[in-house]
Amino acid sequence: MIDMTARSLILMSLVLACGGCESYQFDILDPPTADREIHNDRQTLLMIDPLQYRLQADEGRLVMLIYNPTSDPIQLLGGKSAVVDPDGQSHPLRDQTIAPASFIKEIFPPMRYYEQQSPSIGIGVGTVIGGADQPGYIPPNGYGAGPERMDVYGDSSILYWDWQGESDVRMTLTFIQGNTIFSHSLSFHRVKR
Repeated sequence: MIDMTARSLILMSLVLACGGCESYQFDILDPPTADREIHNDRQTLLMIDPLQYRLQADEGRLVMLIYNPTSDPIQLLGGKSAVVDPDGQSHPLRDQTIAPASFIKEIFPPMRYYEQQSPSIGIGVGTVIGGADQPGYIPPNGYGAGPERMDVYGDSSILYWDWQGESDVRMTLTFIQGNTIFSHSLSFHRVKR
């Protein structure tokens, strides 16, 4: 017979194990395609001439690798492109050039990052001599050594947005190749699987 402590440990283990069971993946709504499901364990290939989109779900986000298989550079015109979030707000993208036989990566919704721009005061054990504005300064324990992921406060809704629950996002991506401007319209549905 299992005692109460063992029973509690088994129940807690099951809860923790299933805590990560809920995952979100995506369906391609537009353009219509035979393979419309985007999974966590493999890439889904979407070909829209002249580009290839390799799509994959990762921790509730849509990862989009945009490949340029041509021999000419293609530029994503971020100022002429837009992503419309589930609430209907348009968000810009940044300009990026896709070199021949290479790709760029877009993540939806975008990851929030913060990079410390000025000296700060911290509490801890250790000694620091000199200031962060001096040449050769190395932060103690590596803190402040690079961008750290965290929430951004203030009016960051233009750049950052959330994709909650089962909902749709649509986008128009505008590119230029040589003197030719073209656009691709895409839409995705986030679904719990």
